[in-house]
Amino acid sequence: MRSGFVHTPAAAAARTAKLGLSLASFAAGTDGTGLRGRLARDAAGEALRIFARAGAGLFDGPEDAESLLDSVGDAHFTLRLKSEALGPDQIEGRLCMARERLRPSIAFDALIDGGRLLAADGDALWNAALAASETGVCGAIGIVVEPGGDALGLARRFKPKLVQVSAGMLDQRLILSDALSEIAALGAEVHVRTSLLHGLLFLPREGLPPALAEAGPQVSRVRRLIAEAGADPLQAALAFALDRPEASRVVVEAGSAGEVRALLAAAAAPSPTLDWPALALDHPAALDAEARLGRQAA
Repeated sequence: MRSGFVHTPAAAAARTAKLGLSLASFAAGTDGTGLRGRLARDAAGEALRIFARAGAGLFDGPEDAESLLDSVGDAHFTLRLKSEALGPDQIEGRLCMARERLRPSIAFDALIDGGRLLAADGDALWNAALAASETGVCGAIGIVVEPGGDALGLARRFKPKLVQVSAGMLDQRLILSDALSEIAALGAEVHVRTSLLHGLLFLPREGLPPALAEAGPQVSRVRRLIAEAGADPLQAALAFALDRPEASRVVVEAGSAGEVRALLAAAAAPSPTLDWPALALDHPAALDAEARLGRQAA
């Protein structure tokens, strides 16, 4: 598949609006106290304001990231619930607490871990979450599926309005299997979470662990093909995700204002002409490593 993106100001703005920013890295750096904590929160606030001013209004993160949104105006937030020990009788209270912590101008949807829904009380948890959302405490109830999870099976079973999955230029398994397009065809809004700056594409080959040594030449080949197309790795990896017709949103990670600016610039750049399927890794250990890096970034 080659890119069909036409580079116009309107198209660039539409691509930027498709971006979502993961707050996980910022939340991890702002949990301290004293001067260091205040400086970290100020830096995070600056990064979020840069992102919001660019026209990208979606933020994504865990429950401890909610306070960071005090630095932006109107926005949309996808809240990834800590659902390991979350029971059906607790879900409404958890959502109400989130609503109280967020300013009224912040709308939010809630995501439940797909693995948690496969437990014995998964159906009860899901139904309790839907009932809570119908009271108006939050927007959609969705499912976040970790790499290797059965995203399509979960979408068919629970019929969520929103599904967040991990995929990218190197890890195209959900795309090449048509699972992503089938999830979209079910009517779910699809958010693609991609590791980008924290992924294998940005690790030096000599820094790869021994188990991934065989994947080094594959990653190097991908970098070479991108360079031959006149692009850089960030531009290509982000273009791949943004150009996916199945994806309503692309959630990316950043840890500083500088990284946010780099992501916004890459989103507004023309898509390179590349044979995307040829860039997918077929090294199982490397795909697992890319998935782990994505989970750490998110």
